[in-house]
Amino acid sequence: MKFSKSLLAVSMSAMMLFSSPVANTGLLAIQTVEAAVTKAPTLNKTSAAIYEGAAIQLSLRNAVASRISWRVSSPSILQITQKGYVKGVKAGTAYAYATYNKKTYRCKITVEANAKKIYLNKTSATLTEGDDFTLKLCNAPVSKVTFTSSNKLIATVDKSGSVWALRKGTVTITAKYNGKSYNCKVTIKPDTTPSLSFDHGSFAQNITKQIYLNNSTGSVIWTSSNPKVATISSTGLLKTLSGGNTTITAKYNGKKYTCKVDVSSKTLCVGDFFVSTYDRCIDCIDKGSTNSKNQPVGSTGRILKANKSIAVDPSVIPLGSKVWIDHKIYTADDTIKGLKGKKVAIYLGDTDSAHNKATSTKSLYTSAYIVKY
Repeated sequence: MKFSKSLLAVSMSAMMLFSSPVANTGLLAIQTVEAAVTKAPTLNKTSAAIYEGAAIQLSLRNAVASRISWRVSSPSILQITQKGYVKGVKAGTAYAYATYNKKTYRCKITVEANAKKIYLNKTSATLTEGDDFTLKLCNAPVSKVTFTSSNKLIATVDKSGSVWALRKGTVTITAKYNGKSYNCKVTIKPDTTPSLSFDHGSFAQNITKQIYLNNSTGSVIWTSSNPKVATISSTGLLKTLSGGNTTITAKYNGKKYTCKVDVSSKTLCVGDFFVSTYDRCIDCIDKGSTNSKNQPVGSTGRILKANKSIAVDPSVIPLGSKVWIDHKIYTADDTIKGLKGKKVAIYLGDTDSAHNKATSTKSLYTSAYIVKY
């Protein structure tokens, strides 16, 4: 009997020892679930940034995972699984949504383009004088790139990366972006290709102009397709005669080089003139100094207008002509004593200030053209 009682006591102690922790664990588990259910669900992220092809894990805390529904606002930008695994598809911004117990929680996600290598499309270039090319800093926005030239006398570059070769030499073109510099070494060779000094020109009648065939060392044969409009001498001296068009050709080493010449029928160059000024207070007007209203009149009988009327030698420039001088058109309204040959005088008016200006203005030597309307 003593053995049986002892055995019974040991058995009961063991049952108590092992049954108590199991009961406590169950109670804790119940309490933990109840506590979790009472807390408000929250996303582990409300905003995020990822690169194309990268992914992040979203989770809704304090919620039963099997009862969460996941979706995105733009499937072309984001993809998402029903476990909250979000992947970036292409650059842009979209939202990932988690719906739970009729409530929706969202995370704003920005997908950035994969970082690409920044590099110049050329790190060296060889050009001829007069050539150009465009330098590009690949994968960098042009508006954020600054271009500079180490020697603007040799080559220039504009803000878009266009490089112009000016003269023989070597220059470094630098593109700066985000604090870094990218260099291109540019070597410029002299232009040895024969070329005419101009390829198209517009002229008045009675103009003489020298045309050159650059980079030529031998004999050049010059011709004009229309000698009635303009002639060309054996040395390349152009002489315009009448309104129309002609083509000037220079033949050299078996090749032909041409330029177009347009001669206006409405402008006639009358040569280079000395241009001075005058006012009515100093110079006598040849035909009636004033009209009945005491207004100054010129030799044509027309009223003289300050800075618009000029005095001329009628044997050189006919009275009444419209004359283009130094980028302005005047009317030949007057003659004054002593003004002979290739001289003109601009009328400044009849005021004291006009007199002061007329006596202090220096003469100008420039070409004059008669303009026909």
